[in-house]
This record gives sequence, structure tokens and C-alpha cells, in this order.
Amino acid sequence: MRGNLPTEEASKAFDLEIRHRSFLDEGILRLFDALPDHAHPMATMGAATMALATIYKDHLNLSSDEEFKVMRRRILAKMPTIAAMAYRNSIGVPMIYPDVNR
Repeated sequence: MRGNLPTEEASKAFDLEIRHRSFLDEGILRLFDALPDHAHPMATMGAATMALATIYKDHLNLSSDEEFKVMRRRILAKMPTIAAMAYRNSIGVPMIYPDVNR
């Protein structure tokens, strides 16, 4: 994420990791169910993002650079899923899970 461009192998490994980390915990999905249909997507996205702290509570005080990098990749992977689900909630359509094969 900093410095030089990754090798092709490193880029593929990063892509695979991001795809697999894109899934959300069921607690976050239940949060979307608890919010009103047609709620503004930014408010919904903010609530879901803040709720990640309850899922990853053991990682709130990061003591090493490696822990920080892991959490950075987790958040990076989950934000497109959270944004898509927030949008789908705002227009009142069912949620769909990410497709890691795309």
C-alpha cells in the first residue's frame, strides 16, 4: 500500500485476500435489518462501519504495524460491501452477498 508497485504475484495475493475479507459478520447484516427501509445510505454506512468495532473489539488497540496492516485490509475489503448493502437498503431491495469469483 506504500512505496513500490507490487509484483504480479503479490497483487494477485492481495486481490484474493480482499475478496475473501469482503464478507460481513452476521451481526452487521442484522444491523441492516434493524435500520429503516429507505434510510439514507450514508447514515446506514456510518452505522455499519462503526459497528465493525464491536465485531473486531480485540483489535481496537493496535500495538504493532502488522496488526494495523491487517485491520487496514479488513476495512478496505468490507467498505464496498457495506456501501452496496447501504445503497440496497436505501432503495428497499434485498441484500446480496459478494461474489468472490468475479
